[in-house]
Amino acid sequence: MRDTLDTLVRLGMLRPLDRHFALWVSAQDADDIKNEVALAAALVSFRVSRGDVCIHLEDIAENRLFDDMRPIHTEALNLPLKRSASAWIQTLAQSRAVFHVSKAFRDHDHDAWKPSGLEVIAKTPPAASPTMTKGDGFPGGAGLLPAAHAGGTPALPGKGPASDKLSDSRPLHDEPVPFSRPLVLDGSRLYLARYWYYEWDVARRLRELAHGWIDMAPESVRSAIHAVFPPPSSEDAVDWQRIAAAVAAMKRLCIISGGPGTGKTHTVTGILGVLQLLFERPLRIALAAPTGKAAARITESLRNSLKSYAHGGQWLEHLPREAMTLHRLLGVREGRSVPRHNPKNPLHLDVLIVDEASMIDLPLMAHTAAALPPHARWILLGDKDQLASVEAGNVFSDLCGRFLKDQAAPDSNSIGRRRVWKEKVEAATGMILPEESPCRNLWVSPLGECTVFLEKNYRFSKDSGLGRLAQCIRSGAVESWPLSVVAWKASGKTTDMKDSELCCRRVREQELRQAVRMVVEENFSEVPRAKSLDEASQRLESFRILCAVREGPFGVMAINETVEGVLAELGHIPQGTRYYQGKPVLILENDYDVGLFNGDVGLLWPDPADQRLKAWFRQVDGTLKRVRVSRLPAHETAYAMTVHKSQGSEFARVLVILPDRDVRVLTRELLYTAVTRARQSVEIWAQESILHSALQRVTERRSGLGFRLWQPDM
Repeated sequence: MRDTLDTLVRLGMLRPLDRHFALWVSAQDADDIKNEVALAAALVSFRVSRGDVCIHLEDIAENRLFDDMRPIHTEALNLPLKRSASAWIQTLAQSRAVFHVSKAFRDHDHDAWKPSGLEVIAKTPPAASPTMTKGDGFPGGAGLLPAAHAGGTPALPGKGPASDKLSDSRPLHDEPVPFSRPLVLDGSRLYLARYWYYEWDVARRLRELAHGWIDMAPESVRSAIHAVFPPPSSEDAVDWQRIAAAVAAMKRLCIISGGPGTGKTHTVTGILGVLQLLFERPLRIALAAPTGKAAARITESLRNSLKSYAHGGQWLEHLPREAMTLHRLLGVREGRSVPRHNPKNPLHLDVLIVDEASMIDLPLMAHTAAALPPHARWILLGDKDQLASVEAGNVFSDLCGRFLKDQAAPDSNSIGRRRVWKEKVEAATGMILPEESPCRNLWVSPLGECTVFLEKNYRFSKDSGLGRLAQCIRSGAVESWPLSVVAWKASGKTTDMKDSELCCRRVREQELRQAVRMVVEENFSEVPRAKSLDEASQRLESFRILCAVREGPFGVMAINETVEGVLAELGHIPQGTRYYQGKPVLILENDYDVGLFNGDVGLLWPDPADQRLKAWFRQVDGTLKRVRVSRLPAHETAYAMTVHKSQGSEFARVLVILPDRDVRVLTRELLYTAVTRARQSVEIWAQESILHSALQRVTERRSGLGFRLWQPDM
């Protein structure tokens, strides 16, 4: 197996880290199962790096082990193209490196093995695990098994009486726990131990938050909603913004999903007004987002939204001055695995609002859920159709019922809710809700009663090209793409984007530089020649190039290099100079000392105080932060950005560039995220066949979170 793993690394199908982890994990097993354990360990390690939380052994057994594996590889590596899932599961269950979550184990008292918070696994290296008790454990990590605690056993989530607070997870006695071994086998899903716990703990905490109702009279909620929200228009049989306010008032968890222009920020502003009216004392409210850019946007949008409410000015004094990144809110510290705020030191707040929740990966969601105080309300805002997080998981989509997509609900808001939910919401809003169609999932998850989908778009009209394009991508309607939505233009003459919302062009590699030159002359040439930093920033923020990939002629690196080359040819920037006035920079890593974080975008401009070139970054509160160029953390030019990096941002106009060959990252979610970054117009450079392939490819992140959230048995 060592030779096989070496070959897989050489072919680029595994990382060296995956190889080392696999050999370490399988070292203690008998020779007859060692190879199968090593292969499974390498696969799960690799798939986590690709965004999966686990591997589904049944899926892998019926398909190729690796996305890029061809028959020639399986022959050379002596690996069967297909394997028996049941036999593989049976083999893994015998391994000393695998903790098997059997049905008997699930039915046993769960609290006998709950660790006292995420700090337990935070102490465990990714490729290490605590030693088992009773002498049969896996070597390595001695002394990390959580100590026993005394205490009662809280009710399991979703079973027994509703609880108004989250239970404190404390093991009652020394028992073998999943962290005693580096891998966890749960059904046909194989996990790294820490990711199994992240997933289990997120599901447990969210189900506890979602279970039951806050003791608040629906009549009082109705009065507050009527005082804050305008009456629904005649065309709105159901005003889902008002329903979201009712859910947020009567539940501790509220999940709001909607595309750009559906009024998520307007809705959450109204929710804050409703909550202020319902409570006699000012509430402690925190606003957060995964990135600094997204935090700045929610701060600005929320304050602008206050102007649309009659009493918005009165709420302003009770709102936080600015939103924070989740890392800053939780107190994530460089070099430390445990955030400052955790179950033992929860956040000091009554309401936590998190925007751009689709960008949150599983570990960050686990840390956030664990840091909430028992009484707090948690409101999550996001778009379930956007790209998944860069790191492992597709958490927000799982929260929104991605697991139920095969049940063919007639619309997003028909996800299965009990009659008591309908009665309470009707009493709290004064609206009559339609009866929901029967759902094949007879068990109703408490998550469905906390989730609201905003479908009506207030930014784009029904005839808007951008709105129709976004809807076309969401639905994957290949037959509608692109003729009924986008006016295709042959390469050569470019349609003026100021006169049209949409334009698509077929741009071949040999035509790329000339096409980019035209874009630069129209959109970037005035940035370095602007008369002030504010003018340069406004010009830059009005337009951005978004690429699907980093490498290759159509990737971010090449496009940025071409843009700078054209600017130099035009005489707008110095030839051969790395730093110059008007250069946009994108930060690539967190630097807590400097106060800059991955995804921050700044602009180089002379400092009026000494005329030296500095990097200027817009802060959440609207002020500018200046940083010496020599102190910038790792960064790159930002005329063009990847679609992933653009999440949380908006621009007036966007140019989307796709590669000239089909690649795995081209998905429906990537296209949707790219075009919805634009407020006014979108231009797409792509081959028609590439667009069709991307529309048909949906992001699939393997995890068990949807199952744990939307099925009765966790």
